[in-house]
Amino acid sequence: MGGPYNAVQAVRGREGAMTGSVSFAVEIYDASTNALLGAYVAKQYPNAWNLKAGIGARSASVVGIEKGADQLVAYLQ
Repeated sequence: MGGPYNAVQAVRGREGAMTGSVSFAVEIYDASTNALLGAYVAKQYPNAWNLKAGIGARSASVVGIEKGADQLVAYLQ
C-alpha cells in the first residue's frame, strides 16, 4: 500500500511512509566575543525508495545524520 505513496514522495524529494527522521540544530559562536556566527536547523530523512534505511531502529537516523552533515559542510563553505 505504501508503494504508490512512496513513489510520489520520492519524486517530490519528501519523506516516505514508515521511515524515521532526525532533527538537529547547530549554532556556531565566536569564542572570544561569544557572538553568534551562524545557525543551522534541519530535519533529514532517507529517500522514500531507500528500503534499507527503513529497516531497523537506527537506519533512517544514520542516513539522516549523514545527509545533514553533508548539507552543513556545504552551508559552511
